[in-house]
Amino acid sequence: MCCTHTTPAGRRGDAMYVFALLLLVAGVAGEECASINEGGYKYVWCAKESVRQYHSSVPVLLGVYEKELRDGEVFSKGDPCGAARRSTLVRFKCCPDICTDDARYVFESITEPKPCLYEAVICDSTMCSKPKSGSGSLSKREIRELREEVRDMFYHAYNSYMENAYPAAELRPVSCRGGDFSFSDIPALTLIDTLDTLAVLGDVQGFQRGVDAITTVLADFDFDLNVSVFETTIRVLGGLLSAHIFASTPKYGFADTDSWQYSGRLLTLATDLADRLSAAFPNDQGIPYGTVNLRHGVPEGETPIASVAGAGSLSVEFFVASVLTGDPKYAKIATRASRLLFDSRSSIGLVGKHINAKTFEWTETASGIGTNADSFYEYLFKMYMLAGSEESWDMFEETYEAVMAFISDGDWYPDVHMKTGELQRQRVEGLLAFWPGLQTLIGDHESAANTMNALMFIWRSANFLPEGYEYKNRQVGANAVDQSYLLRPEFIESLVYLRKATNDDSWLRAGKDVLESIQTFCRTPCGYSSVSSLREGYITKQDLMPSFFLSETVKYLYLLFDDALTPEGHWVLSRDSPWVFSTEAHPYPVKEMMKLMTPEIRDVLPGMVQTDRPLSLLECPAEQLWVRSYDPHYVPNDGLLQPAPQQAIRFKSLEELADFI
Repeated sequence: MCCTHTTPAGRRGDAMYVFALLLLVAGVAGEECASINEGGYKYVWCAKESVRQYHSSVPVLLGVYEKELRDGEVFSKGDPCGAARRSTLVRFKCCPDICTDDARYVFESITEPKPCLYEAVICDSTMCSKPKSGSGSLSKREIRELREEVRDMFYHAYNSYMENAYPAAELRPVSCRGGDFSFSDIPALTLIDTLDTLAVLGDVQGFQRGVDAITTVLADFDFDLNVSVFETTIRVLGGLLSAHIFASTPKYGFADTDSWQYSGRLLTLATDLADRLSAAFPNDQGIPYGTVNLRHGVPEGETPIASVAGAGSLSVEFFVASVLTGDPKYAKIATRASRLLFDSRSSIGLVGKHINAKTFEWTETASGIGTNADSFYEYLFKMYMLAGSEESWDMFEETYEAVMAFISDGDWYPDVHMKTGELQRQRVEGLLAFWPGLQTLIGDHESAANTMNALMFIWRSANFLPEGYEYKNRQVGANAVDQSYLLRPEFIESLVYLRKATNDDSWLRAGKDVLESIQTFCRTPCGYSSVSSLREGYITKQDLMPSFFLSETVKYLYLLFDDALTPEGHWVLSRDSPWVFSTEAHPYPVKEMMKLMTPEIRDVLPGMVQTDRPLSLLECPAEQLWVRSYDPHYVPNDGLLQPAPQQAIRFKSLEELADFI
C-alpha cells in the first residue's frame, strides 16, 4: 500500500501503532484507510468511517463520518473535549510528488487550528489522474440535461416562494415562510424581480399569472416605508420595466391574448415608483441620498454619505424609464450623478467607495471593484451599450485604465488607496466576479480568462466563491461575512459572457461545478439557502434566499447551458438583436431603446454614437478565440503588490507608476 507519511517529529513502535497498521492493511468496515505520525501521536483516517488518534494505549476518537463534501469529508461526534465533542474536517487533494505506488490515499498532514477541531489533508491519487471537472467539452446530451436541471431548480424555488411566501418580499427557505427584505420591504418583491426570468424560460402562462399576481397586491407604491434607493431601483423598478417590455411587445410572445389583457399595468407602477425614488435627488444636489421614504421623500436626518455603487448605478433603469415614458427627467438626474462621481475621481483616476453628497468629499478612500463600487463601473459601460453614449464610454475607458494600472494585482483586484494606489490588504471580494464578464464585453479576454480561472480556484477549494478571500494566505476570510455565500450570480454571469464571446465550451464545465455546489449544499425542501462557515468547512445553511437568486443566479445558469445547445443560441443573447442586462440581470433590448429614444432624451446624453455600430464584442461574429480555456489545475498569479509601508509612495500619473514597476 502507499507509504505511510511520517513527519520528522513522529514516533514508531508501540503496540497501538502496530494495531493501527493492522487496521490499515485489513481496512475498517471494508473502507480504505491511511495514517500519519505527527507530534508523538499516530493518526488513522478511514474513508467514510472515522478518524482516530493513538498515543501509548489510549485511543481517542476524533470523529465518526457525518457527510461528504465536494473534495472532502466531515467527521463529528468524537470523544468529549471539555464541554464539546471532537470533530475533524478532511480535505482531499492531488499530491503527485508524495505517493508513487499503487495505493489511492496518503495521509499528508493534520492540525488542530481550534481546540477540539482538527483539519486533515489526505492525498487522493484519483484527483491527479481524473480531475473532478475536466477542461474538455460536454456533449449536447449532457448540456441539455444540465439546462433541464437548472429549469427544475428554478421552479423548485419559485413555486415554493409563491406557495409559502408570496406576497412577502422574500422566501425563508429553511423555515418555509415569507420574510422581509430590510432594504426594500415591498410586497411581492421576489416576484417582481423574477418576472423576466419566466420570460427567458419561455413560460408564457407563468409570466402572465405573475403579472396578475403583482397587480393584485400593488395598485401603487404609496407606502410609509423607508427603502434603499439603489436596491429598489435595480430589483423593483428594473424588474417592472423589463417585464413591461415583454408584456407589451407582441414579437416576444408574452403580450395580449384572447384570454389575457395587459394594458400597461406594470409601466404604470414603474412610473409611480420612479417618481417616488426621484425624491432622493434634491434640487441643490446631484448625488442622491441612499434612502427615501416612498410617501414622504428623504427621511429627516438622513445621512448625506452615499456609496459609489448606490449613487452611480441608477442610470440604466432611469434611462429605460425615460425611454418608455418619453420623459427625460429620469435619465437626466441619474446620468448627472454618475458624471459627478466620475468628476470627483483622484489624480490617478480612481474613485473611493463613499462620498459626502453635499460636499463631494470622500469619506472612504479605499478604491476597488467589489463592495460599494462594483456596478458603478458596470453601468458606465452598459450605458454606452444601451444608449450609445460616448460620454459614458469615455468615463468608463479612463476608470478601466486606472483600475488595471493601480488595482490589478496579478489575477486579483484588492482594495487600494484611491489617491496613491497603496495596497490596503491582500483580500478580494466575491462581488468582483462581475469584472471578467465586463472585460469580455470590451474584448480583454486574456485578463478575463485568467481571473475566471483564479476565481474558480477559490470555488474548488471552498465549494463556493465566498464574500471575502485572503489570496496571499489562500484561505477564506476570517469574519462571518467573508465566510458566507449568498447565492450570488456574478461569477455565473461572467461565465455566460466568456463562453459566448470565445465560443469555448470548456467554460460549461466550470458552470457544471457551480451547479453541483448549489444543488449539494444549498437545496432545501422549500427552495435554496445561502450558506456560511466556509472557512471551517462545516457548511451551514442560512434561512435566506435573496430575490436575486431567481432573478440572476438561476437565469444566468440557464442561459449558460441553453445558449450552447444551438449555433444561434438563446434569443436574449442574440448577436443580431442584442440585449443589455442590468446589474440585477433584467434584460433590455438595445435596438428598441434606440428607436424609442426622443430628441429630448438624447439631449441629456451627450455624444451619441451611430445606432448601427457594434457596441460590445457579443455583437461581432462568433469565433473561437485563442485565449486560455477553463483550467481545473490553474494556479493563480498573486501579483507583486505588498501591503503599504507607513510612508506612502505617491504617483502623479499612470506613466510614473509604470516606470516605477
